[in-house]
Amino acid sequence: MRFVRRLNNGYAVVVGSLWLVGTSLALWDRHHTYYPTPETESAFLKSYTPQPVVESFQSNQFGHGGSSSLGGGAGREFLTRTGGFNSQFTIEVEKELPLMIALGDDLAKQLEGDGAQILRRSGNPQTGYRFDYRLDHSIGSVSVDPLHSVAEPVKRDTPLPGRFEEVVLLMSIEEKWFPKTLPTDQKAVIATF
Repeated sequence: MRFVRRLNNGYAVVVGSLWLVGTSLALWDRHHTYYPTPETESAFLKSYTPQPVVESFQSNQFGHGGSSSLGGGAGREFLTRTGGFNSQFTIEVEKELPLMIALGDDLAKQLEGDGAQILRRSGNPQTGYRFDYRLDHSIGSVSVDPLHSVAEPVKRDTPLPGRFEEVVLLMSIEEKWFPKTLPTDQKAVIATF
């Protein structure tokens, strides 16, 4: 009987120790994981939308629509913030190139206005743009796809006049927010986008 009592006490000590270790690890993990909050969202991600530029070029005679998204993911060394824009609209064909030029200029102006340092700007109106930037505790990237024709245009009683085209604009933003200081090898971080 004494042996059984010692065995039960031994099991209780082992189970209690495992519970204590497990709880300690869970608390440590929670304390050392960064979660998306409004404070970890950059001024650019909070405020940027291409909609005013798009509206100045799109045709008001025909329908249009769009959506935007924001998201984020927790992490131990950094957290990730994402944003996206998807806009479908009708535009005169000769305004497509000026729209893409205006979007590139608007992005640069907004990034600089929010205090970002543009680390790299690549692309052109025909191939789309990519901006890599640094802003406060964040390193980010904005990608603008070139305009492309809608795969399944809106069904209309009468087709669009020849000078108009239904197009889609896709834009994505990804940022990595670092709690303390930005890594010294920022180009390596950008390469992960």
